[in-house]
Amino acid sequence: MDTTILNSLQTAIKRGLDWLVAQDAKINEIKDFAAHYKAAYLYAVTGMSERSRKYAELLATSYLRKDGDLRMSDDVKGWQHMPASPHNRYIYGNGWAVAGLQKIGAYGVVAKALPFLEKFQDPLSGGFYSRYDIKQKKIDRSRTDTSSTCSGTLALLACGKFEQAVKGADYLVRMMEDQPQRDRFFFTTLVKESGIFTDVFHNEDATAFDSRKHFCVSTEHNALYEMVWFLGMPMKILGLVYEVTSDKKYLDCAAQYFNFFNKLSSERWQNNSGTKIMWGTSELYHQTKKTEYYDAAVRYATWLTESQLESGEWVHSLWYKSIEEQPFQATLDLVQEYVSEFCDTLYAICR
Repeated sequence: MDTTILNSLQTAIKRGLDWLVAQDAKINEIKDFAAHYKAAYLYAVTGMSERSRKYAELLATSYLRKDGDLRMSDDVKGWQHMPASPHNRYIYGNGWAVAGLQKIGAYGVVAKALPFLEKFQDPLSGGFYSRYDIKQKKIDRSRTDTSSTCSGTLALLACGKFEQAVKGADYLVRMMEDQPQRDRFFFTTLVKESGIFTDVFHNEDATAFDSRKHFCVSTEHNALYEMVWFLGMPMKILGLVYEVTSDKKYLDCAAQYFNFFNKLSSERWQNNSGTKIMWGTSELYHQTKKTEYYDAAVRYATWLTESQLESGEWVHSLWYKSIEEQPFQATLDLVQEYVSEFCDTLYAICR
């Protein structure tokens, strides 16, 4: 790996971790699952065992419910600054949390949280259900989506549930194969009765529950404001499942996700959800040694490290214009995610 980007990533990781440690008093006051769901994963991949234990205890005592769900209270999930996220991807945070808790050895919490997560996997398609009626405690089994499936499959892989993880990857393959307008759009959601959900062109406000951006990545809009992570996370999951199975169809499908990303406008390389592109392409480089994946991972890593504030934070420009405008829990989520995925990227490229 080029020493320049290696040093840049290591500097960004240290700066981000230093910022997180300095925020401890403020973090302790935050009562939103959105602020903590990636913390266990972060401190697992950075080897900070003391902080790993702290967050395992926090998740177990403050967020784990009797039914195995992780949420703020009996009828509140979290994401108070962005309620559209759990509305459309209810168990996304659960998958990250379970994967991280398993990595740090918090098996008691995982034993309670994993069965709840597994209930969301559709036994036929392998995809994970998108929505949950938190008042009625009832899964909406009418729709599945790729990002819920990626998060759920990440947890299944971490927990050694390989047969179920393969089903999740097969869902990602079918979702790409069945796209009705692959040169123009990538639709993320499958409705059981009608197929891929394409009736999405009503609202461009990314904060809205029914925003097109929650259901579709478009080549016809400025890629600076598209949720390109919908393309990057499947690349990572498909690469990991290839390592489990040695079945080339997963690499072939990951290449299709990457090819669609490259159809987006040039602004795709300056998108704050692009850590998932870096994360995914670094895994594909590890599996294939193809320079196009290495170059993409390094290009994104370079932009991300250069856009880090001196304080160690980032501003998520899909939603916010300044760090002052960005809610604290959103900043926590972003720093935890970026540092985690920087570490995974280094591991994938250098091993």
